[in-house]
Amino acid sequence: MMNCRAAEISERRKEAEKAMEEGNWAEALAVWREILPMGENRGAALAGDLGKAVQCLEQLERRVETDGLVEKTVG
Repeated sequence: MMNCRAAEISERRKEAEKAMEEGNWAEALAVWREILPMGENRGAALAGDLGKAVQCLEQLERRVETDGLVEKTVG
């Protein structure tokens, strides 16, 4: 059974993925930045979320922020 926080992460993840599909990279990035540091977000799901956040940075031509995002997420 999924706890409330995990359900929230799952729902927010769907919102971010939808925003990406629609080309709303900044909106999607904002959601990824919100859920990446959540303690319940870990393992393969966290790695996938981080990859999608990096993809958003690339689309927004903000690659310079990638290292900071990675460090904040895994550090």
